[in-house]
Amino acid sequence: MFIGIKAAVQGADHIREGNLPCQDSAGNLLYGVSYGDKEYSIAAAFIADGHGGPRYFRSKIGSSLAIDAARTEIINFFDSSIKTKKGFFDENAKENKKEIERVIKELEKSIHERWKKQVLDDVCKNHLTPDEVIYCKEHNITIGDKNEQNWIVCYGSTLIAAVLTNDFWFVIHIGDGACFIIDENGIPKSTNTAIVDPDGKSNSLCEINALTEFKHAFGFNKILGVTATTDGLVDTWPFDDSLTAGTYEKFILGVFNDIIEQPEIVEKKLCETFPKLSKKYSGDDMSFAGVFNYSEAIVWHERVKINEAKSSTDVPVITSTDSGNKNVDAVIVDEKSI
Repeated sequence: MFIGIKAAVQGADHIREGNLPCQDSAGNLLYGVSYGDKEYSIAAAFIADGHGGPRYFRSKIGSSLAIDAARTEIINFFDSSIKTKKGFFDENAKENKKEIERVIKELEKSIHERWKKQVLDDVCKNHLTPDEVIYCKEHNITIGDKNEQNWIVCYGSTLIAAVLTNDFWFVIHIGDGACFIIDENGIPKSTNTAIVDPDGKSNSLCEINALTEFKHAFGFNKILGVTATTDGLVDTWPFDDSLTAGTYEKFILGVFNDIIEQPEIVEKKLCETFPKLSKKYSGDDMSFAGVFNYSEAIVWHERVKINEAKSSTDVPVITSTDSGNKNVDAVIVDEKSI
């Protein structure tokens, strides 16, 4: 059984600057489908960070559309792959990494194309409001009705889509933020898929060359969960206090343990903690999404408790904090190198 959580809160700086909207979006997908005599279940976590700055004045909408596009295309991707027995569902999938990379690249393209279409549909339905006209004049923003790319930039956003099944997992990532898996031993490990330019500028769905900026990771190793967050939360570390738990890896473990012990309160707890973190540290919007193999997590948790009862010291799996800087046991691909 899979379980998903999500939380997105307005940043402290946005409140101070005149109650600007939260430009982050977060979402989950818990999806099951039957084909033949088999049942398949997948779970996915999504986060998207709409860009700040005058040029991206519809990025709040852009981030929401990014999650909608990813959710729809991932469902289509699984339905098609299950029926055709291709990609991850090919019996030789584990030995054919090039084919897996190819189908993920196709999925990235379909997500990007759907996002652009949804953006342009929104443009057609929602022309510039009087307030937006004034805003554009004040910030010297020129948008021609026939210049699609100018409109697309206004909706600029990052995207992380992290997918979990019983047999494999994968991550699609464009821009900054962070994605961590929780391996079968309960240790958080970074997928190292974030891309940030040397000048600190994040890559984006709105760029003309966006398809070359995607990175992805995948694996067939068993994991207990996968989490994604925007840079507003990740940038809180390496500060160490009672709010941050010392490291981001420890923060993830805290969320993971809460999922096991009190899943019904996790989202509420995050929504109460994030405003405090934002005010004290980054000032940015904060969002977090995760999906977890709840059944396997419970088994792991019981095993840990048994080990703890047998030992007078902490179990290394619980106290490990340096593993998050190691690569996951997976294939990580920079699309520009393909």
